Amino acid sequence: MKKYMKILTIICIVGICMCGCSKNKPEEATPLTIYEQLKITDKSLSEADTGVIQEGITNWVKSFLAISSDTRDKEAINKGLYQSIANKEQKEKLKQDRESFYKDSVVIIEDVSPEIKSTKKATYNEKEVAVVDCKTTVRGMRNDQAFEKIYTMQMVVNYQTNVVSVYEVEDITWE
Repeated sequence: MKKYMKILTIICIVGICMCGCSKNKPEEATPLTIYEQLKITDKSLSEADTGVIQEGITNWVKSFLAISSDTRDKEAINKGLYQSIANKEQKEKLKQDRESFYKDSVVIIEDVSPEIKSTKKATYNEKEVAVVDCKTTVRGMRNDQAFEKIYTMQMVVNYQTNVVSVYEVEDITWE
């Protein structure tokens, strides 16, 4: 009888160890983008707020997206730009496009013209923000040749402060 008890105890211990030592690790949660955490409403922003956002987008594009080749701190600027883009594929395409565009080139930005297509009020971390669809035209000179690039973007911006902040670029394409 003692023999059977020992065998039964060993079987129980082995069974418990096998169940407790499973190789299945819990799945790691993918961090959500800001856009995925938004509560978006159907309400558009006022014309005044849209004007403030348009000016803020102009400043953001001039500071990060469309910079002249003589701009200082390009590495920090690029890092800030790429961190704001949520889509990894678009981020990589943009990196490649910018590297080839600026490589061995003298680039002078002459004009940045954003056109707001739509705005929606949204909430992020209990703060009111906006989801903005815009088309931004960048004109300038590259190696003494005129160029024009048109960026179509969907972005999350904070417009409630003195300076418009681009939290995230959810989608970006260009021609």
